[in-house]
Amino acid sequence: MNDKINAQISAFIDDELTHEESLSFLEMISREKHHEDTFHRYVSIREVINPKTLLQADTDFVARVRNEVQDEPESNFPDFSETDATVI
Repeated sequence: MNDKINAQISAFIDDELTHEESLSFLEMISREKHHEDTFHRYVSIREVINPKTLLQADTDFVARVRNEVQDEPESNFPDFSETDATVI
């Protein structure tokens, strides 16, 4: 039984199930916590083995924000240090 469930998990993750099979699989793992846990482990393992490209910050965007912040006038608020903080 576990081999069948493990094969379904793998097939689902690899997008190899039909729409109906996927719905049935999702219903099954939503009812059975230990299968859901196995599913999450499989997803984690797949992400380690086959990482997708991570989102990367647009360096031009970062530079524009940095420039905007530098161009902002200094605030009139007092400069508080950690010793000024009151602990309640």
